[in-house]
Amino acid sequence: MEKNKRDLMILIAIIFIGVNYIIYTYFIKSQLDYVNETKQNYALKQKKLNDLENEKKSIDIKKKEIEDLKKQVVSYDVMVPKIVDTPQLIYDFYNQCSLYNITDSRINFELLDSTEVGNSNFHRLEVDLKIEANKQDVEKFIENLNSITSRRLNVKEIKMYLPSYEGTSKGENGSSEVDDSESTDLFEDSDLEDSYFEDSDLLGAEIIFNEYIKGDYKTIYPKNYVFYNSEKEGFGSISDMFK
Repeated sequence: MEKNKRDLMILIAIIFIGVNYIIYTYFIKSQLDYVNETKQNYALKQKKLNDLENEKKSIDIKKKEIEDLKKQVVSYDVMVPKIVDTPQLIYDFYNQCSLYNITDSRINFELLDSTEVGNSNFHRLEVDLKIEANKQDVEKFIENLNSITSRRLNVKEIKMYLPSYEGTSKGENGSSEVDDSESTDLFEDSDLEDSYFEDSDLLGAEIIFNEYIKGDYKTIYPKNYVFYNSEKEGFGSISDMFK
């Protein structure tokens, strides 16, 4: 009897182990495998999502860089144009002189020497401006040199001096045809000349700028200048710009 009981208990234990094995093999293990596979898939998809988000951020950064570069190129094209536009520069200088009450000024533009150009597509020309006026007006003018024009002009040199009537001469009025190699008076002679030079507070300045032009030598000088004012309204000649 005891033996039968023992055998029965052993048999029950074996059956229990077998049932547990079957349950583990066909149910629990498969569920565990599914859970592990799901976790792995989730990790892979999460990694792919993170990679895509990083790529999107990188693309957004590149887009912003492209937009910034486009703006810089547009700004560069304005500051460093492809043609020498002497009338526009004369008008810009004239407006700035008028703004700061500079009533005696003279400007000279350097011509590009074709023999020294070589293969360069980037050219630097000097613009020599001489002004005389009340000391405070000259100082204000110099403090605001960056606002003269939208083009790129770097100040190379500034010379200050105290003019005298004998040592100062006013140039002749320019003609309607512009020659970049000649200097141009920005103001005509006036009846105020005598009293102007008697002003003890008179100050003179010579400012040399570097103007920058990009492009081929054959194309940077237009065959015909287009004269216009700040509103881009056309004129028949450069003298009309100052009426």
